[in-house]
Amino acid sequence: MRRIQISGIRGKGKFTVVPNDVFGELNKYIWHLDSKGYAVRWSRGDRKNRKHIYVHRVVNNTPEGLETDHIDGDKLNNLRENLRSVTHSQNCRNRKFVNTSGYRGVSWHQGKWRATITINGKHKHLGYFDNKRLAYEKYCETLESVWLSTTLS
Repeated sequence: MRRIQISGIRGKGKFTVVPNDVFGELNKYIWHLDSKGYAVRWSRGDRKNRKHIYVHRVVNNTPEGLETDHIDGDKLNNLRENLRSVTHSQNCRNRKFVNTSGYRGVSWHQGKWRATITINGKHKHLGYFDNKRLAYEKYCETLESVWLSTTLS
């Protein structure tokens, strides 16, 4: 494991962690943080044909059409054991969230805890509950049944 310093205003005092075997290749370049906090550089070439190159996609060798998920949520931890190739939908399930209940899929609504879930882009109401833990249990139960039905079919 090696550290590469991040340049620019956003990257001041920050480093990305990469595996030893790719350090030499990656450390040849100047890396910056993009607006979302990922280590990035521009490809070479004329301005209109240049593209962003992300450390996590290089390390993970992420196939075209898939995204790279940072398992621990740390965008600068680019060790292989922390990266996996996933669909956009799978990656969205792991994103950080901020809400009043502290539980994914649970919110306070009209004096009760409301459980909801989004499946294939459609929002589904799961019910109202007296406490947030019960609402979260319903959310988890529904999530598990959806996951099982998609993996077993």
